[in-house]
Amino acid sequence: MMKSNIPEIGHPCGWTSCTTTCSSDQALYEHLVQDHTAPWENMGQRQLACQWAGCQTAPEKRWLLRHLISHTNHRPFVCPASQSQGCTMTFKTSFTLNRHLKNVESHRESDQDTGPIVIKIRIPGTSARLAF
Repeated sequence: MMKSNIPEIGHPCGWTSCTTTCSSDQALYEHLVQDHTAPWENMGQRQLACQWAGCQTAPEKRWLLRHLISHTNHRPFVCPASQSQGCTMTFKTSFTLNRHLKNVESHRESDQDTGPIVIKIRIPGTSARLAF
């Protein structure tokens, strides 16, 4: 089994030369977005290597924010069947949430009622916006 690069205790940032420790997965994700995406801001469509320790990825600028969530356990997408059917599943992306809704037979009616789930996030202090 491949060792995960996601911290299990605490939420230390794994970015090169960063010593920040965050209080939650969400706080870690927000830290990554706010403090470590600046080098990409004026890079056009060029790729830069992710600076997370051990990460070999070089995402294009437009995929960077989606890539950063892979370094956390932050799961902002909650199954809409959680209230009506007691589902406790959460997901990192809307794609995996929508796949879950299609694959779980008891949730299909829920999916038809609500339609696809889209969450838009504005990153404070930048002009960046992200839709999952």
